Amino acid sequence: MGAPAWSVGEPASVHLARWPEADADLLDEDLLAHWEWLMDVRRDAYALLEVFRRKGRFAKHIEARVALAPADEKERAALAKVGTDALAALLLVSELQLVSPEEAEALDGERAEAGEADQKRFASAVLLPQNYQRCERCWNRWPSVGQGEPADLCERCRTVIAQQ
Repeated sequence: MGAPAWSVGEPASVHLARWPEADADLLDEDLLAHWEWLMDVRRDAYALLEVFRRKGRFAKHIEARVALAPADEKERAALAKVGTDALAALLLVSELQLVSPEEAEALDGERAEAGEADQKRFASAVLLPQNYQRCERCWNRWPSVGQGEPADLCERCRTVIAQQ
């Protein structure tokens, strides 16, 4: 009996197959650099969030409302350009605010300093009081939960459900 048609000229298993080669002409070096920077931002922000998680202030990042204070104004401007909603989604937090180190001092909440997290991108993070309810569909905590019908869903999930 001959080999199955799917294996003629192909590896015997997908686990033995090689990844296709990337076409270097299609690579966008600027986009790649931007995403590498975003991953570095995420790593450093998570280092600060881990300080709070270790203290038992939340179990999952999505439960956290946080204000991040970048150490320098240039970094703060670059992060502001990305936008707080996009950064909150990247960090998987309920809400994110970008503040100056001086503004962070005035916020009501528990603070983690750069030295506690062994990173230099952020001067500090402030864990803000969580007062949003959890959406029963996406499990995110948003101010829109409880503001419409059904009351246990956020605005985004209500929109999705209405379209179905």
